[in-house]
Amino acid sequence: MRNLFVLFWKYHLFLLFLLLEGIAFLLIVQGNKHHSGQFYSSANAVAGNWYSLVNNVSEYFDLKQENQELVREVAELKSLEPKAFRVVSASEIEINDTVYQQQYKFLGAKVIKSTVNRRNNYLMLNRGTSDGLAPDMGVIGPNGVVGKVQDVSEHFATVTSVLHKHTSIPTLHPSSGFPGLLNWDGADPTVGILNDVPLQAKVAEGDTLVTSGSSTIFPEGVAIGTVIDFEPKPESNFHRIRVRLFTNFYTVSHCFVVKNLLKSEQLELENQMVQDE
Repeated sequence: MRNLFVLFWKYHLFLLFLLLEGIAFLLIVQGNKHHSGQFYSSANAVAGNWYSLVNNVSEYFDLKQENQELVREVAELKSLEPKAFRVVSASEIEINDTVYQQQYKFLGAKVIKSTVNRRNNYLMLNRGTSDGLAPDMGVIGPNGVVGKVQDVSEHFATVTSVLHKHTSIPTLHPSSGFPGLLNWDGADPTVGILNDVPLQAKVAEGDTLVTSGSSTIFPEGVAIGTVIDFEPKPESNFHRIRVRLFTNFYTVSHCFVVKNLLKSEQLELENQMVQDE
């Protein structure tokens, strides 16, 4: 307390000067309309800039919630796309519940961890069994195919990305109608290798490649990438096609897990075919 009194006494003249200046300023503002208008105009400008700054900071911290909401809405829209449905009647070209049956649903997820520079690369998602995820579900990003779910816990899932030696994506070359299998050779994380497309297929640089829909994992028509170049595989009748992947695995942060609502039925018939052979 004594130190505070000493400090006050040491600067009492300066503090008195500030007090008198404040009183004089207040008298000038209140007694002169011109100065009063300028003061309140300046005060409003300062307050406006301050509130704008506070609002921008608040919006920045709200981005996480808004991004999550945006991903959820996009997932719902993807579930309504035509490729998420299958035709169950060919009598009329009419979109209603008797003509189309939904086959795929999409669940938005956030990538919380990923690798790119290994031979076998993974992603981890913030979704798990509590959200309906299960192994062997497809995963796509905003630009194209990402991979497939491998292991799932209650709240998280690991995904083997396209950049994994055990990942094969059934692919279609729409221009020729020929299918193939896309793999990764462990070299460039932006480039995949498409095999099993016969030499008779007319392939050109820049051709777009999509999923073939022949598996239970991905619907038909999901973007994969474009043809960079191609050459005949030695001692075979097939092309070796290098593909520029649409998905940037360095930056992918949100994706969509694909749930095939008819997967069990399809697998049951496929297994029965194998047993009958």
